[in-house]
Amino acid sequence: RANALTAGENAGGTYIDMRNLGTQRTLVLVNGKRLGISTSGYQDISTLPVSAVERIEVLKDGASAIYGSDDMAGVVNIITRSNVTGVTANVYHGQYSQGDGARDRFDVVAGWSNDRLSLTLSAEHAEEKGVWARDR
Repeated sequence: RANALTAGENAGGTYIDMRNLGTQRTLVLVNGKRLGISTSGYQDISTLPVSAVERIEVLKDGASAIYGSDDMAGVVNIITRSNVTGVTANVYHGQYSQGDGARDRFDVVAGWSNDRLSLTLSAEHAEEKGVWARDR
C-alpha cells in the first residue's frame, strides 16, 4: 500500500515493491506492455481482476538497460487469459468462527473465440468486513 494513512489518489491500491526499493522502481507489465501509472508513479495492480490472470512472470534481475530506471528492482509481467470459450463463475464466502470478518468474492469470466478473433470479458467483486478488537 502507498500512503496508507492519507486520502490521496493512491490510497487503497495494491502495488508491487521488490527488494524494498519502492514501487516506483518495480516495472509492472500486462501482456508485455506497461501498466498505466498514477501521477506519483505507482502502478496499481488492483485494477486487474484476478480471474483474468493466467500466470505471472517475474524477472528478478534489473533490466534497466532495456526498460529504463523504473525497473531497477525487477520486472513483473502479468499474462492475462486469452482464447476463452464459454462462461466460468466463482463464488466464495468465508468468516471467522466468532462470526465476524466475513469475506465475500464473486468473479465471472466469459469468452468467445474463433480463428480470427478472441473476446474475453472478466469482472470481479470482493468485500471484506472488519474485525474489531473490542469484540475479541
